[in-house]
Amino acid sequence: EAYAVSIGLDSEADADLLWLAREAFVAPLPPAWTEHVDVDGRVFYYNPVSQESTWSHPMDEVFMELVGIVKALRSETPAPFE
Repeated sequence: EAYAVSIGLDSEADADLLWLAREAFVAPLPPAWTEHVDVDGRVFYYNPVSQESTWSHPMDEVFMELVGIVKALRSETPAPFE
């Protein structure tokens, strides 16, 4: 549930979208990215090509954007049929 919140979902209001959180949680890493654990047991990700490291899964932003798009589409009022 905490992960769902971190990508912009509300476990009650967005219950039908929790599958997105499950997919995001198990998403494979993009090419060149590797997963590591530091001395304190925290997971981080590293890309040796760009020499970038991050605490967040490299695909998290993609899933956050997807959640935002779905929510924006939901909030639009459908056009009436003519």
